[in-house]
Formats: sequence, C-alpha cells, structure tokens
Amino acid sequence: MIQINDAKRKHLINLGIPEGDMMTMTKAWLISLGANPAKKALPDLWYNFFTEVRGDSGALPDMKYRWLKTLGYTGALSDMWSQYWAVDPYPFPTDSVIKYFDFEDGSDTTGDGSFSNPWKTIAHATGELTDDDTAISISPSTEIAATHASMEGGKIFSLTKYGSVIKSEGGTRTLFIGGSSDGYGYVTGFHIDCSTATYATTKMLDVSSTSNLLGLFVTSCKFTGNPSSFAVSTAVQYGFDVIDDCEFIFDDFNQAIYGGSLLNQVFNHTLKILNSRIDLAGSPAGADVILGRPVDAGSNYGWIMYIEDNNFKIDLDISKQFNILSFIEGDYIEIKNNFVELDNPANNQCTVFFPISTPEYDGCEVKIENNVIKSNSPNGYLMGMSSHCTGYVKDCAVQAEYFASNTPHGITLRYGTASNTQKAYDNVAGDIYVGYIVSSSATAASTEIYDNLAMDCYGPSFYAKGNTDATIRDNRAVVSTKHTQRNQGILHATKQDSDLNDDTQFTDNVVTVQSDSIGAGGDVFALAGISTDQTLGDSDATFTGNVYRVPDTVATDAEVFSLFGEYKTLTEWNAHGSNNDTITYHPQADIDAWVAEARAEFDTAVKKKRNNTVPID
Repeated sequence: MIQINDAKRKHLINLGIPEGDMMTMTKAWLISLGANPAKKALPDLWYNFFTEVRGDSGALPDMKYRWLKTLGYTGALSDMWSQYWAVDPYPFPTDSVIKYFDFEDGSDTTGDGSFSNPWKTIAHATGELTDDDTAISISPSTEIAATHASMEGGKIFSLTKYGSVIKSEGGTRTLFIGGSSDGYGYVTGFHIDCSTATYATTKMLDVSSTSNLLGLFVTSCKFTGNPSSFAVSTAVQYGFDVIDDCEFIFDDFNQAIYGGSLLNQVFNHTLKILNSRIDLAGSPAGADVILGRPVDAGSNYGWIMYIEDNNFKIDLDISKQFNILSFIEGDYIEIKNNFVELDNPANNQCTVFFPISTPEYDGCEVKIENNVIKSNSPNGYLMGMSSHCTGYVKDCAVQAEYFASNTPHGITLRYGTASNTQKAYDNVAGDIYVGYIVSSSATAASTEIYDNLAMDCYGPSFYAKGNTDATIRDNRAVVSTKHTQRNQGILHATKQDSDLNDDTQFTDNVVTVQSDSIGAGGDVFALAGISTDQTLGDSDATFTGNVYRVPDTVATDAEVFSLFGEYKTLTEWNAHGSNNDTITYHPQADIDAWVAEARAEFDTAVKKKRNNTVPID
C-alpha cells in the first residue's frame, strides 16, 4: 500500500494537485474531474463523480472497476489502481540530461550538444543521446528546408522553438519519427509547411508504426500548405497522443487518395484533440478530418478519444463522402464543446460527429455534449451514434439550410440494443430536413429521444425507422411558414429496410403549426404519419398523448394525418391501433406568438451554445 500511495501521490502532484494528506489530495483530484465540491465526504465525492459526471450507477467498487477497465487496465481492482497511478500524466522528464540541436547554427561535426555548441540535425542529436537524455531544439525563428527530418532511437525529444518553420521540399514526410523508441515526443511551437512539396502523398508529421513511442505531445503548432496525404499520422502504441492548441489551415485541401484523412491515428491507447483550429477549403476527391483506427480489436487495450474545444471551419466543393469524424471505434469517445461550420452544398453525404463502432468494441461509450454544428450540406448525418455504441447526445445545437429535394439529418441514433442504450435530450435542431431520427433500435427501452426542440424542419421533425420499443416523448416541434414541410408527417414512423416499428412510442409531444394549409397539397404535408410500408395492427408505431396546436381556421374534420398513403381525420387517425392524440385550435395571433417564441428560443440556444464552445474568428 505504501508503494501504491507513493505512486498515487506522485501522479497527483504531476497533475498540479496541491500536496497534503492523501485524503485531501484525492478529494481535490475528484473535484478537478468534475465532482461536486459541495460533497464533503470522500465516498460522496466518488459517488458523485461516477453517477453525475460519468452517468454510471451501482455499487462504488463496481463503478470503479468499470471505469478502470474502460481506461484499458486489467486484473483485479487493486491491480488496476496500481497500473493507473503508475502512469505519469505529463511525463516530460525533469531530471534528464538536456542536449541541444540547432537547425541553423549547429554542427554535427564540431558540436557537442551543449547550449553554446549544439548539434545541427535531429537524427545526429538522437543518435548521440543516452536513453535518459532529452534533445531540445534551439533553432531561431527561421525557415528550415527539411525533406525528411528523422527522429530515431529510444530517446525523448522536444522541438520547442516558437516561430520556426520546418518546410517540406520533397519526399513523403516533412517530419518523421521512426526507429525503435520507447520514450515520449514533444513538438511545440513549430510551423510545419508543405506548400512546396512535390510528392503525391506528403505527410507533415509522421510517427512510424514501429516507433513504440509511449506518447506524443503536439502543442501550439501550425500546419499549412496542402498535404496530399496526412497532416498528422501517428502510431503511438498503447500510449497517448495529445494535439493541443494547434492550427491546421489548408486553403486548397486536395487529397489524391479517397479515404485519406487530415489527422490519422492508429494504435492509440488515448487520443486527445483539444483547443485547436481546423480550417479547410478546396476540392478533395474525398476525405476524413479525423480517422481513428485501433488495430488491436478485442484486446485488453482500451481505445479512448477526446475531441474537445475545437473550431472546425470546412468550406469544400466535394461530391463524394466527407466525414469530420470517421468510423471511430473504441471503448470511450467524448466529443464536447466543439464548433463546426460546414459549407459544402455539392456534397452527397456528410457526417460530422457520428461514431460507429464494431463488434470487437461493442459497448463503446459515447458522450456528445455542448457542440454546435452549422451546416450547408444537402445530405448526411450531422451528429449522433450508430452500431455498438452506448451513450448520449445532449445540450447540442444543429442548424442547417433548406434544400428543395435533399435530406440532411440532424441528430441520429441507430442500432441501440438492451446493452447499448442511446439517448438524445436537451438539444435544439432546426432548418433541416430531419431534426431527430431513431433507426433500427433492436430491443425494448434501448433508445430514447426526449425534451428536445425541433424548429422548422422541412421533413419529419421526429422520425422513427424500423425500431423495437424506441421512445420519442416530451419533445416540441414547431413548424412556421418559413419552409414548406414537404413530405412525411411532422411526427413520422416508417420501416428501415425490412425492419418494422414494433411498439415504438410517440408520447406526449407538442406540435405547433403556423399555417392552416395542412394535408394534401398544403404547406404542411401532415401533422403525423405512418408510411404505407408498415403492416397493419400492433406492429405499428403508436401515437398517444401528442397535442397538435393549429390555427382555428383549420376545419375540425380536416384530413391532416397520413396513414398508409391516405389522408385521415383525427378520428380516423385515433381509430388506428392504440393511437390517442389531440388537436387543439387557437387564434392565429396565439399561434404566431408561440412560433415567434420558439424561434427566439432556438436562435438564443444556438448563439449561447456557440458562445460556450470556442471563439470564432
């Protein structure tokens, strides 16, 4: 226990926790992780951290065990804690011998690695170091032509001079980290440019899959030019990558390889992309911004990703599929406080934050929170999760553009199961074809969409496709005269491929419609609908307790519901299955006031969430 506490104390001190007795330091650490400081007792802080911050439940030892297992540790609970505290969170050495190299004024012939007589090249510097030494760049602010700068050997290195430029003049890599290294890499303050690169697949910062680095920190760097392959491609094995406070600015992003990516991570144990700006323009053949590909599927190694506090500005002319976050699979994915501005009106399929896992990573925990997406792209899925994922989308805002015949989707939940529950709540989505969609959930109570606002969707505001016992409840849908609500009901159910909606529930939702032209040929296709490809009987979705607020100029016997391709009155709608909905009729002035209030709420929410994400230039 003394050894564990010594490792724990060192770990907490390295995190910046003030020294004190172990209980006080542990409390301060839990509060730094988000636990409520009002909780005074240590067990209460632990419980608050797991239930309120992580959303877990159960006995405290069980929650600790699940958390540590998610982080990739193995064995009994005590063994996992030993592993956890043994990891130095910021492992830059403080007691190593520092050696220096200088791209401009150093010499590999006469230099000795001292500050006054540095070596010239990275490769020579690392070749001269012992395992405990650290190489640090002292290059002045100057442009460095580097076809292939290579870091080799089992050393720790740091590139730290702000304003220096590493410039690619040819070859496949601008800065390459290779060899057999079991240390850590730090690249700080550099401007890495490949604007004059001539090779077809230039990588700007590349870590070899054989490097065995335990961690790579890329901070306060700027990447410019237009890489034809990857800006950052890393293969840190079972350690972590941190990309923090960086800029990726490419005004003619034109990748030659479809399916390539701007940031390509493989082998990672933990990846963090934080506080960075990604600004892309151009006409690539097809691309991903972040591509995560763990290769030890099903192993004991956790795969954890954090995408937080970033600003994405994407202005592309691309006809193929484009993804900001592509097919990320793993144990834990956290996407928070990001702002995305997407302008790609020619795109046929665009996904932004939409993790998809695999059977090897079944139960991948996904937390998507407080993000803003403003999109001008005609198709795709902007936010949500799909196969083998469990988690939530909350406190997010999606605002899109009107397309006369296209179908962009807002918040999407797909393939929920009893073990992979998915939820979306406290979000706003508007000016989009589908506001919220739940698709192909497989078992009872696996998927819920509740307490959300859909504003001026020109297809279904809330849409169920091929689900078993999904629940869409206590939401608000508001449709003004801004767009024509062109097809499907505002609340709508249909099948997904051959899957029917088996007892999916639309319950206690409130729909407000500004126009009195509802039904065949009207401004609003239908208040609610079930498509023709549903079978009759109990296998349909059920609509109960929903309230539709319409102008009092709408006739009480108007056919304003769509049932199997035919328009129906409220009485006929409620005669189907177990439906039991209500229409209320109101003066136009009241309807207009409610619509204006909802629009103001939507606009305010988008602005507030945007201001709470990251500043925009």
